Formats: sequence, structure tokens, C-alpha cells
Amino acid sequence: MTKNEAAQILALCATFDFRDAGELDIEGWHELLKDKEYEAIRQLVLQWYGTHRERVMPSDLLLPMSWIPLPPDKEWMRPGNP
Repeated sequence: MTKNEAAQILALCATFDFRDAGELDIEGWHELLKDKEYEAIRQLVLQWYGTHRERVMPSDLLLPMSWIPLPPDKEWMRPGNP
């Protein structure tokens, strides 16, 4: 992901949570997400705001298995489950 794409991700977030992202926010998000694919992160943001009212943070996008709904028979796949 490029720095410009990180800015686009934050702009997408702002359409849902009204955040006001500045240059430092963009730099921080880019640093954490630079190795990720833009479209994959964009889809995760859309999934997040389809099921959550609180702001998404980079950690939510880096560990999506913790919040993406799974069918009951696949719950064992979640991190931390035996």
C-alpha cells in the first residue's frame, strides 16, 4: 500500500466515523499497513463498518480473524481457540 492509498483508507473511514485525519495519521497508518494490499484493506474497512459502530484501528485490519463472523463449525479457526 502506498502512502496515498493509506490516505484513501483514512478518507473511507472518515465517511463512517467522521475522523479528521492529518499527515501524521496518514504516516502512521501507512507504516503499519505498507505491506498490505490496498483493496484487501479497503474491503476489511467496509466489512468493519457494516458490523461495528466504533472506529476501526490498524490492529483491527491486521488481525481481522478476531472479528469477522465465522459459522459455528469454523469457530475453532479463531486465534486463541484450541
